[in-house]
Amino acid sequence: SECECSPDPLIPGAMYCCNVTDINKAIACASNGTSWRYIHMRNVTVRELVLNVSNRYIKTLLSVSFTDGSIQKISTSFTRFSSPVCFNISNNNISEIEPRALKELRNLKSLDISHNNLSTIPSMGANLTLDIRGNSGMLCKSLLESLKEGIKFMDETSTFCLTNRTFNWFDSTDFIPLPQLLLSQRIQNDCPTNCTCALERLNFDLNNTDRKTFTAQVDCSGLGLMDFPEHLPPDTVTLNVSNNNITSLKALIGKSYSTVHRLYADNNQITSLSDLEGTDFISRFTVFSIRWNKLKTIQTYQFRSSLDLGSYMFLEGNPMTCDCTAAKNLKNWLLSKKAQVFDHDMIYCEGNTHLSKVVQIQESKLCQSQHDWTDYIYYLIATEIILLIALIGKVSYDYWVFKTAGYLPWPANKMPKLPCDCLCE
Repeated sequence: SECECSPDPLIPGAMYCCNVTDINKAIACASNGTSWRYIHMRNVTVRELVLNVSNRYIKTLLSVSFTDGSIQKISTSFTRFSSPVCFNISNNNISEIEPRALKELRNLKSLDISHNNLSTIPSMGANLTLDIRGNSGMLCKSLLESLKEGIKFMDETSTFCLTNRTFNWFDSTDFIPLPQLLLSQRIQNDCPTNCTCALERLNFDLNNTDRKTFTAQVDCSGLGLMDFPEHLPPDTVTLNVSNNNITSLKALIGKSYSTVHRLYADNNQITSLSDLEGTDFISRFTVFSIRWNKLKTIQTYQFRSSLDLGSYMFLEGNPMTCDCTAAKNLKNWLLSKKAQVFDHDMIYCEGNTHLSKVVQIQESKLCQSQHDWTDYIYYLIATEIILLIALIGKVSYDYWVFKTAGYLPWPANKMPKLPCDCLCE
């Protein structure tokens, strides 16, 4: 027909249009006084869709659809008390929607802006369903703002957003699925004050591939903390509390730390590892970095069941006490754990002007006083036994000579007589 629009033969009050270049003209051509409630226009070709100009007809519609066309921009806004409940502008290559263009759609329940070139979501009321699939440049920051407004998204698993430079929860500018973004929001809500929290990785259950869990990483470094954060987000695996003033590791006993596998606590004031004795952390950690603290000794027996293949510990910069115990235990332990303690040859003795490495201290020099007794007592006993045997032999020889020759050999004949000698005559 001459008109670009025609009534739908099956649905009363519905109009279908194709190849439209002037919306008002196309609707007017097919109206003939009919009150339209639903309209669907395909292949609309306009550079800019000016809503207040086209509002003459579409403000009274319940459902408005502009699909599969070429529309670069939607400008101005609906007037107040506009009626549309459903608004579909999908697959039009739209790159910009005026921020308040849809703000006056008070009855809007469903909005489809999928498969366009949008990077942000326009302002809308709450309690509606939104479809943004297929917008490859959609920013996660805009999605989060919409989530806070209570907007629900259609097909969450197929909805992605793009991280940008200012949205620094993630390390790369990749597409983030909406479920992951929702979880990251919960992680942010539980994040300790002034710390930075982020998703670390997605885990799959091999027995149930639909079951997915996310782990978190928390960075509280350089905040001047005196102690560990009281609470961590659920499933926190990596914690960085380096460059603070923490003095104790007691917090690792808490339930909030039950999932921590990688701990970075470099450059603090920690003086002892005894707080970790008997804790689960000792047996489960994969990375334990406690460099440049104030440790003077390591209770090596604590790590008998840990520090296996895949577990690593870093101890550089701690001023170790190099005594006999260190020479016997710590040195040998470090040498036996070279593959797990990467900086084993960078651990030095406390107050040593020559910077002796713990792995180079000599047991013979540090444990000399103990060796004096244990090494020479056996020589002393052997000497006493030899002298006793020689004495018995000499006395026996003197007695034999006296009985056979009638005189005492030297030196027995030179010895003065004693009162008891008469008993032997």
